Amino acid sequence: MEEPVNFTANLFRFDEPMPDGRIISKDSFKNYDGQTVPVTAKFDNSEAKELIGTAILRATENGIIAECTIDDIVKHALEPSTMSAYVTSIMQMDSANPKVVTSGEINSITCHNK
Repeated sequence: MEEPVNFTANLFRFDEPMPDGRIISKDSFKNYDGQTVPVTAKFDNSEAKELIGTAILRATENGIIAECTIDDIVKHALEPSTMSAYVTSIMQMDSANPKVVTSGEINSITCHNK
């Protein structure tokens, strides 16, 4: 029996600037549709730490969403609207400004504390 999804949140919105100025191009991560990645509580820009659950990624017309299932003990401390992805092997095509991401490897997502 599958665990129920605790929450669904936008991970990436296509063609909108990210906080670091990059833009995720449409279909950049479409190969991750249906893939499961770990959800962590800590992220330090080099690796994900403290596994708290899993997320199934879904490619939509507007971006990538994460359907998250997390451990009961940590549910109350999370802010589902603030998530980040640990992505490696990022491919970018140089454009005027900012850089446009065309692909990469989604290793995990981090759901930040309130």
